[in-house]
Amino acid sequence: MATKDEMLVDKRIIERNIDKGMLSREDYATYLEKLPDAAANAEYVTLDEPEEPGEQEDAETPADTPSVQEPQA
Repeated sequence: MATKDEMLVDKRIIERNIDKGMLSREDYATYLEKLPDAAANAEYVTLDEPEEPGEQEDAETPADTPSVQEPQA
């Protein structure tokens, strides 16, 4: 579980905490500077995307997919 100090610098609510005076921008900047560099732990991925839309042959287009099913009699 996160400590109280870790919750103060949570990226999702940091602006709110600064606005409320719970943390100063200077303290936040100091916290960020002290974080270790984790770039060596990153995993790089390559996305194989088609150059232009519609280039994929197997992809269904909206015209191929019915938007409403016909009632069965």
